[in-house]
Amino acid sequence: ALRQLETCCPDLLITDVDMPEMDGFGLVNALRGSPRTQHIPLVMITSAEDRHREEALRIGVGLVMGKPYDEAALIAHIRSFKFFARSEEPEALACA
Repeated sequence: ALRQLETCCPDLLITDVDMPEMDGFGLVNALRGSPRTQHIPLVMITSAEDRHREEALRIGVGLVMGKPYDEAALIAHIRSFKFFARSEEPEALACA
């Protein structure tokens, strides 16, 4: 994910907690630590929602959802992010 973010800048990133090599928390910390990617809205999916929620929100995840999750609820939450309401300021959202 970090290598791909060197050449692109997504409007939103959805990550799992459990991944090989770097977990979702490591990815979020790397994204929040870079001025280039710190603005990207983040969603974290986890099988241990209660255990991970507080830490995820503390480090800058906008939404934490447990598995299994309702796809319609995920889409509704994403649409509610402030990011999607600021369409009049696209230059503020682009990665530098």
